[in-house]
Amino acid sequence: MKAVLLAPKEERSKAFLAVADALTERGFSVERRSKAGAREPDVVICWGRLAAPSRAAVVINPVKAVRTARSREEASLLLHLHGIPVDPDHLPRDAVRPAVPQVKAAYSPVRVHVADLRILAVEDEQGAMSAISRFKRQRIAEGACRAIYVLGLHFGALDLFVHPSGRWFVSSVDPRPFVDEELARAYGAAIAAMAESWGAGPERPGEAVLGADPEFALVAQGGKLLYASRYVNHEGLVGYDRQSRANRGAVFPLAEIRPNPSPSPHTLAENVEAALARAAELLPTRGVAWLGGSFPYGAYPTGGHIHFSGVPLTTPFLQALDNYLGIPVMLLEQRQRAKKRRRQYGRAGDFRRKEHGGFEYRVLPSWIVSPEAAEATLCLAKAVAAEWPRLSRNYLSSPRAIKEFYLSRKARFRELCPRLLRSVLATETGRKYQRELAYFNRMIAGRVEWQDDKDIKAAWRL
Repeated sequence: MKAVLLAPKEERSKAFLAVADALTERGFSVERRSKAGAREPDVVICWGRLAAPSRAAVVINPVKAVRTARSREEASLLLHLHGIPVDPDHLPRDAVRPAVPQVKAAYSPVRVHVADLRILAVEDEQGAMSAISRFKRQRIAEGACRAIYVLGLHFGALDLFVHPSGRWFVSSVDPRPFVDEELARAYGAAIAAMAESWGAGPERPGEAVLGADPEFALVAQGGKLLYASRYVNHEGLVGYDRQSRANRGAVFPLAEIRPNPSPSPHTLAENVEAALARAAELLPTRGVAWLGGSFPYGAYPTGGHIHFSGVPLTTPFLQALDNYLGIPVMLLEQRQRAKKRRRQYGRAGDFRRKEHGGFEYRVLPSWIVSPEAAEATLCLAKAVAAEWPRLSRNYLSSPRAIKEFYLSRKARFRELCPRLLRSVLATETGRKYQRELAYFNRMIAGRVEWQDDKDIKAAWRL
């Protein structure tokens, strides 16, 4: 494959040269340029201030994203819209700021290097990260990866400020960091691996194995919430979610099923049904409604996390999930409750790596509202996992679209969704699940939303 590295001559750093070496080692034919040419290479990697490149199969760190990142105000606004904490001094005047101002003297500077959703290095001269818990360090790492992602970048360095309590915020973003030789090689290897996987053309990624842990609430007659932790343990096929009442860690309201994973979305849907049947043996059913969706009880958001293993998590894969899975499912959510849920959970690009080597996609609501909804959602997830190199459009790139997504304003997305689903159905895997995916077209065309207040037991015949 052919790769072009674009950078002004004065910005050709060690990291830039290391990327060229790493690409060459992986068999790429590499050309370094300071201007876009007429040829159409397989991969273009942008480093620094540039004019827009010529058409290419893959563009890593697109020019528009680089320009946004280099503007503190634009970058801060975009991160702020995605719920990522930023320095309020860098926000536009009309942006909503934190109610309690930050005392910056209490924060320590930390620089985090990210490439393709992985932390390459953390520069922490004052030891701020080592002073906080492992759990909080992990949340900061996830937030840093997501910050680079939502800016439209594939790699870069983030300047953070970290508080001893674990609070943090982004101060600035550098899309073309100057680094030493060791870190330059790490950048080079990560970017080359991403270019290789994304620019594989007709070659397909590995077989995706799907898992899930959808949640639901237990509500008795009169609207009384029953706590799942009183009936089941945390672990197991049927358990409770770790989201606790008032974060006290004493009682846990939401039930959660963990069906056995499978490469087949149909088998996984059957496993969901079996897990719900087991839940009916362990949890109260008579006079108790089981509620899924986005925010059924009004106090606890319910998620429908889907797990992926067997395929590597990469930036373009996550972007495909947000656009080709996240948007269609958003159109089925009950609008007001979805808006409320996304204030806390379900933001674009939300993922978590798992111990088994895969990852958890955390954007979706609880899709176990019916067997048909579950099967359609899992089939769409499988199609995106199999076909993401062919699903490259990003409909969540502008501040306006981002706002509308989080506010659950559906007009824009309802109009584009048929085109989006046609792209999925044009792939080999999409055609395989044509019958199941018709559910989305039918529901969206009819403007039907999932009802969070309907007992899912009836739909599942429990």
